[in-house]
Amino acid sequence: MRHCWGCHRLRHPFIFARPAVPAGFQCNSHLTALSADTMLRCNNAAMHNTQEKEMSTPAENLERMKEMASDGYESARQLGDINLRTWNNFAEKQMGMLDAWLDFGVRQSELSTAAKDPKAYLASQVALTRDMAEKMMASGRDAVSSGGEVQGEYRDWYEKSVQSMVSNWNMVGKQTS
Repeated sequence: MRHCWGCHRLRHPFIFARPAVPAGFQCNSHLTALSADTMLRCNNAAMHNTQEKEMSTPAENLERMKEMASDGYESARQLGDINLRTWNNFAEKQMGMLDAWLDFGVRQSELSTAAKDPKAYLASQVALTRDMAEKMMASGRDAVSSGGEVQGEYRDWYEKSVQSMVSNWNMVGKQTS
């Protein structure tokens, strides 16, 4: 079945030149006239518009692609920035916990060598362990809080990227229809 040029162009928006059209081939209200006695219904009636439309020029298509690539690059750069900030934040927290564990080990060895009786040693170990547990709990709460903030940043980035993509495709759709 033959299709009218308008429907063919909608299915293939990056075709730049109109192909040769046989004589008598015209579209009128979703009917394609191949000759006076042969009428075929267009398959793409839902998207078809009987108004004659100007095709996008190659320069317009390239400009659209350039804008979409630029938006994609900017979105990827923003994602990289979020990932880098997140990495630095969690690496800093991890280094803080490593420092706390090293300090705990040094203090524990100092207590072991300085202890005179088992009761004093046990009491100092309990105090040291309580201190370390409090630091670990505070660090854990801080990490969970940071994770919530990062989740918000990722959600905002994702929503902005989707909105940009939708607006770009809507613009392409408006220019091709």
